[in-house]
Amino acid sequence: MNPLNKIITILLITIIPINACNTDELTDLNINPNETNEIDFGYLFAYSLVQIDGIPDDGFEKLTKPSAMIQHLAFLEISEGDKYFRMSGGYFDRCYSEKVKNLEEVIKKTGPEGPDARLVNLHNAARIARVYAYHICTDIYGDVPYSEANKGYDKGIFFPKYDHQQEIYSGMLHELSDAAAGFDINADNMGVQDIIYKGNVNKWKKFAYSLMLRLAMRISNVDPVTAQLYISEAFEGGVFSNNSDNAFIPMESGPSRYLNTNSISHVVRPPANLTAILSNTFVDFLRDNNDPRLMIISSGIGYWGEDKITDPAQQRGMPNGKDPVTIKDYEGVTSSFLIDTTYSRVNELLLDYNDPSLLQTYAEVELLLAEAAVNGWHTGDPVKHYNNGVRAAMQMYDIFDPSLTVSDAEVDAYLAAHPYDPDRGLEMIGNQYWVATFLNFFEAWANWRRTGHPLLIPVNYPGNDTNGTIPRRINYSIYEANNNRENYSVAAERIGGDKMTTRVWWDRGN
Repeated sequence: MNPLNKIITILLITIIPINACNTDELTDLNINPNETNEIDFGYLFAYSLVQIDGIPDDGFEKLTKPSAMIQHLAFLEISEGDKYFRMSGGYFDRCYSEKVKNLEEVIKKTGPEGPDARLVNLHNAARIARVYAYHICTDIYGDVPYSEANKGYDKGIFFPKYDHQQEIYSGMLHELSDAAAGFDINADNMGVQDIIYKGNVNKWKKFAYSLMLRLAMRISNVDPVTAQLYISEAFEGGVFSNNSDNAFIPMESGPSRYLNTNSISHVVRPPANLTAILSNTFVDFLRDNNDPRLMIISSGIGYWGEDKITDPAQQRGMPNGKDPVTIKDYEGVTSSFLIDTTYSRVNELLLDYNDPSLLQTYAEVELLLAEAAVNGWHTGDPVKHYNNGVRAAMQMYDIFDPSLTVSDAEVDAYLAAHPYDPDRGLEMIGNQYWVATFLNFFEAWANWRRTGHPLLIPVNYPGNDTNGTIPRRINYSIYEANNNRENYSVAAERIGGDKMTTRVWWDRGN
């Protein structure tokens, strides 16, 4: 059995007794002396990591919202992100009920006062994973519950306040700093229960500092002093240094394809009915620059599983903001029209059930360091960081399939044809970050909101909710608006309204 499948299976077996009747007599009768009645927190940690980015609803959320807003993909369906209609707060609900909840339990039970306090490495890895989940959530919505979140069981706080995003970022950056410093190579070995790094403490420290760099750059427009302090700490602590450091969740095709398989694959693999077509904005950029990633990101023009047109020069993306009627007007046709034989689709090799789910990559780190160097927040050479970032981004797809490789010679040729230009430095860095974060759509959308790169032309579909501007955030959960109304109302008023056009605290860059 695959290690990840084994972890999930064992976790389910150990969780089941928790829901049994708990009267003393019946509990005694139901004790199985051959079966554990306590949760192994290492296995709960593994399960929690899968939940961070391995839920089918997450795949639907990423595809129908940020992937289209950032113009990586386009959809004829009435997709909220493609047409700018009001978006539900589904990720908000899952963040607290499915992502952070279990991590909170691991952190509490492995903390200094917990029953497994010796598990210091597991404790700190869980803290980093929790920061990751919270940072995605606050980047989507702005002010969210943080300091009082998940305090119902032990603190009796069932209606948590919404913390200001500035306070959330301060807390997350401090936690990353504390967690990175807390690892002990001589302490517990997480082993296979750590499905990201197999217990490699040094790589977890790199992940902590790389995530710190991302968060510090996120606030650089509104708090450059704090940003620079944490950028320096991250670089000195040690960020990702090559693609082997990349943080991703390994997925599998069983035991249940709805439990631990690639979340995006559920939405687009047949018999799913959401066709993942590349946006013309994205395809044009790759094709016009002779980018060797074009035919890695795209499998060509044609039906799923069949032979396709794979000539890079013939690749076409579909414009955003079209529907089955307006796409015919755009193409100048009146008869039946098939998008499968007209536009480039996402490469099927990136959409297998067992394909990994990317959290953060070395390419992102190098491009962020390039930007930091341009702004004087880092003493490195922006040209070197830029070139390293482009190379890493082009050569990171072999984890999906060995055939998805770009040679050093191809990278060299691309960089020679598109050398770093100091006069366009931030634009070039932003454009490359956009390409490098394909499939990591929430991060691509957040970085675009912060930097304004790449230049995107918004759509103005009839009846849209943003007056034809690309959304800056997603609406809060309707469940929260109904059940935690007082705190929701305070937060909505403070941020300037629960609207998609409202900017979150750090979004002041473009």
